Amino acid sequence: MDRQDLMNRLSALWAGSTVTSSQFAPWSFGIEVPGHGVRLLVISEKWASDAKVEDVIRLARGLQPGEHLITREGRLHTASSGPAVRFDFALCDPQGQVTALIEAKAKVKTNVDWAIEWRFNCIARATGRAPPSMLVVASDFVYGWSAGAGAREAPSWTVAADTLLRPYFERLRLDRDTVSPRVFEDVVRLWLQDVVEGRTSARPDAMTKGFLVNSQGARVLEEFAW
Repeated sequence: MDRQDLMNRLSALWAGSTVTSSQFAPWSFGIEVPGHGVRLLVISEKWASDAKVEDVIRLARGLQPGEHLITREGRLHTASSGPAVRFDFALCDPQGQVTALIEAKAKVKTNVDWAIEWRFNCIARATGRAPPSMLVVASDFVYGWSAGAGAREAPSWTVAADTLLRPYFERLRLDRDTVSPRVFEDVVRLWLQDVVEGRTSARPDAMTKGFLVNSQGARVLEEFAW
């Protein structure tokens, strides 16, 4: 990874920002944004040798004022003086832009009001950030919002979870209503991987087709801090 290229790309993320090498560690940078404080980015030497500039930019894009991002052995850890919202998954396009945030909830008897409240709480904790597309995948329904939808806006589309996830539960011989939250998350991960690779067998209706088509070619990120 080229240090100067990385510094130039980091500087371009925030208008008027100044990026300098920090004394904190060999691969560390201070990112000063006028009127918004300093962000600190620290990259482990091992990850610096393996990662691409695009990987770092993808992680740095979500840094907020006063937030520190540290990678250790290729794993992402964040320490923040401000709010950060974690999602089970995110989708990232080839340009490093996060296009969707996804949460898996092993929960039945959900409804639109519950979904709206879940998303509102996420957005309320992410002050000042315009949300990309968001999905909450519950055991009974999947609720999706288009990018930029209002904080209290109803889902842009809702579809029965069986429509998208049944093949995975059947293949793994799992009961949708009794699996643990961790196993349910694994099922959603399998589905998302098929979505981005264009292999999902679901026949989307008009509501879900846009998400499925637009997500092809993206990367699935796990435990994403936004």
